Amino acid sequence: MGAKCFSLTQCIREGDLPVKVLYHRQKTSSLHYHDYPEMVIVLSGHGTHFYKEEKYTISRGDVFVVKPGIEHRYETRQALSIVNVLIDFSSRELCLNDLREVPGFYALFEVEPLLRERSNKSPLLRLSAEDLNTVSRYLKEIDAESRQRQPGWRFAALNSFSRLLLLVSRLYKQPQQKPTENMIRLSQMLQFIEKNYARDISRDEIVGAACISSCSGSRIFKQLLGKSIVEYLTQIRTDHAREKLRQGLKVSDVAFQCGFRDSNYFSTVFRKATGESPSAWRRENTEK
Repeated sequence: MGAKCFSLTQCIREGDLPVKVLYHRQKTSSLHYHDYPEMVIVLSGHGTHFYKEEKYTISRGDVFVVKPGIEHRYETRQALSIVNVLIDFSSRELCLNDLREVPGFYALFEVEPLLRERSNKSPLLRLSAEDLNTVSRYLKEIDAESRQRQPGWRFAALNSFSRLLLLVSRLYKQPQQKPTENMIRLSQMLQFIEKNYARDISRDEIVGAACISSCSGSRIFKQLLGKSIVEYLTQIRTDHAREKLRQGLKVSDVAFQCGFRDSNYFSTVFRKATGESPSAWRRENTEK
């Protein structure tokens, strides 16, 4: 039997907030995945989290993110109590542009899940008892406002959620946390690539976003991602090219919009990544 899929439309209905807080007295669960990002906060106890084909221990105070489409499950060891925070980042109600500039936010939601697929390391952010109490208070406020729906409830709930995200994002960079400075540096470089992949950017510009030398930047990429800076940049450009080709855009336009200044070179890179030419891939995958 395959893994069960949980859909955002099943959990967040029309008229609800783009955020939902679910409390679980977690038991050993079956393999499942969802089509939305989920932030998990461990309130008490400890257990094992099976993430794709890896596993690691989770315990009180751990905070981590499960990306859409990732198969995972829990195995309880001792009174594992967790909170799942379901987030619809596509909602216009969530204004997170300024928050995305915080390196810890990008590290928590993008970089750490990416690295977790390559190792079985435990979550890197563990809250102190004081910070966990603060986070728990924000969660209770979101949950209470969502249930009671008094006048102004959406504003109040989203305000508590914003404060929650800001707190965990800032804590991610605190010196007492396990994340190394390399993780934050990598986050800064990946943010720069995501914002600028469509233009002609150099390796020096990328490492400059993290205020480190070219040698140090290359070492961090190899150590944490197993790729060179150029290899990762090419991968990101190719991923975005897939999305644009799926929309039926011309191959030459897609090449230019994704930072490839030569459509022939783009075709070579794309074929190497997918096994097909851009035009063939577009024919098979264009959205109907």
